[in-house]
Amino acid sequence: MPGTRTAGVPGVDIPTAKRVSLNFVDATTDSKSNSILVPASATYAQIETFAAETQERSNASLWEIEVTEVWQGAKQSGNALSDPRLAVQDNIRYTVKAQPNTYQQLYIPAPLLTQFVTGSETPDVTALTDWFTAALALVAAGYAGLNVEFVEHKERNQKIKF
Repeated sequence: MPGTRTAGVPGVDIPTAKRVSLNFVDATTDSKSNSILVPASATYAQIETFAAETQERSNASLWEIEVTEVWQGAKQSGNALSDPRLAVQDNIRYTVKAQPNTYQQLYIPAPLLTQFVTGSETPDVTALTDWFTAALALVAAGYAGLNVEFVEHKERNQKIKF
């Protein structure tokens, strides 16, 4: 049984906030993303003013702005399970690729034991089939599964290539 969800339902509930991410690259090609949570009522004009004012004060190049709607619920650790993989840093990571070399990674944090081959840390591709399908339907057309792996606190385990 999974942990308890408190987040609202996209398309049904009204968003509670927006997340604005400003993505920068510096002259050495290092990248950084800064995200802030703003009221759902924040306008694009307010977001652009903030982005422009930030850029005016930075040597880095603001190359991307992301604005996402947020359906935020109560952040209560008591709603999470304490099974063996309880840490949000433990993830099943699914890498998808589009041509020529565009990658995205999707994650299941603190995955349930039922998502692994019994007695191992290898993701069970059969148990994950519906998740793979939902992930590919969500990302842009042209992506295909590249691999899936379990990563613990940034450590890598066996990777399954598709």
